[in-house]
Amino acid sequence: MMTQKQHINMLAAFNGLSQSDIARKLGFPQSTFNKRLLRNTITPEEMEKIAEITGAKYKAVFVLPDGKEI
Repeated sequence: MMTQKQHINMLAAFNGLSQSDIARKLGFPQSTFNKRLLRNTITPEEMEKIAEITGAKYKAVFVLPDGKEI
């Protein structure tokens, strides 16, 4: 399972951005953003904003064994 940091770094790299670029666009100092990444404390709302910044969609769901999404 990938961490938030791994997901965000992958998304940033795909879009030619750095963590600093994303932090700045979110309005965070780089040090605060990095600490939150290390702790996996980026909120779902912030993940949605990161997706918006990169032109992606953020989808967080639970998938049941029968394939249903909640």
